[in-house]
Amino acid sequence: MAPLPLPGPYQITQPNEHLLSLLENFAGSPVKIMQPTGNPGEQEWHLQNEGDSITLRNIKHNLYAGVEGDLRPRAPIVGVPQPFKWKLENAAERFKYFLYIDSDDGPLYLEYSLVRIFPPRAALSPQPGEPWILQFLE
Repeated sequence: MAPLPLPGPYQITQPNEHLLSLLENFAGSPVKIMQPTGNPGEQEWHLQNEGDSITLRNIKHNLYAGVEGDLRPRAPIVGVPQPFKWKLENAAERFKYFLYIDSDDGPLYLEYSLVRIFPPRAALSPQPGEPWILQFLE
């Protein structure tokens, strides 16, 4: 497990400035991975340390990035009202991490969904893809 980043506001990005995003304010709304929207708070997350894990709360909608129901491969990442715990795994570069949860079948990573829809959605994957960049917002 990686040392936990400081709590506070972050943008969580993939290459090409694709940001973890929550566009709608209702539980179960899909978390998407997309270019900047220009709408304050939709792509900003408050990272909170929770023991050996973190939670990610969307600043605009006050929902957490999480999973409803079973923790299984391809489960969609959605906005949930209760804190949802993620773990961090260091990537090769500073400020880059793989975000994952433990399941009965091993780690499941926060990744692009295999469902081909625009804008892309986030889902759990048994394999990590590109690491996430946690960019602290001052």
